[in-house]
Amino acid sequence: MEPSAVPWDLLTHVCFAFGSISTDYSINITAGQSLMSTVFSTAIANGVKPVLSVGGWGYGSSMYSEMVSTNASRAAFISSLHDLVGQYGITGIDIDWEYPGRPSDESVPYDEVNDIPNYLLLLQELKAEFGDTITLSAAVAAVTPFAEDVSEMADLFDWVGLMFYDFATGPQTTTVSDSPLKGSVSAESGTEEWYEAGVPYEKMVFGIPSYGRSFTLTDVMLHNLPELRLV
Repeated sequence: MEPSAVPWDLLTHVCFAFGSISTDYSINITAGQSLMSTVFSTAIANGVKPVLSVGGWGYGSSMYSEMVSTNASRAAFISSLHDLVGQYGITGIDIDWEYPGRPSDESVPYDEVNDIPNYLLLLQELKAEFGDTITLSAAVAAVTPFAEDVSEMADLFDWVGLMFYDFATGPQTTTVSDSPLKGSVSAESGTEEWYEAGVPYEKMVFGIPSYGRSFTLTDVMLHNLPELRLV
């Protein structure tokens, strides 16, 4: 969708995805700085706050664990963000680290012991650098929080985006919902798990899909379908 076609009057914030982390720990705009500049300038002109989302599945999150691991690498990341805030008028950063302290895509390194405390250090340093001049948010897995207690992080986040979609990825033996509202693994269960881990309800933002999934019937199923006749 072209920026001119966006219903800006319905929005409060717009997230541009994605930025990734370079080997020097600066933020690289993988989707193109020209496009980001157009989106953000149009957002600002319409009174909508521009937010940069950094990370994503696979490559986009591949440098997070290393970046948060030292004072110097975190400082380089923060300095890079400072430059982008000044250049593009960014009013928030969305940390889309998939996932701290646990395996995800096989190309993404992680440190089971140190990722979470180092992540907290990054947030504390971002808050010390920017104060309330930018918002801090995170995109997180819909269910199973990355730590039993994330309350210290929740205090620093302005909101936490729960990714209630892609429940139906990979091989499926039956048709299922890609974004179930209720059930043992669903938006309802994920909301309660994150609340119990320390995220207040008022800081939760639901991420819901605007797309669907299709399913292909197997040959066995096709052969066993009853004959249908119009009467």
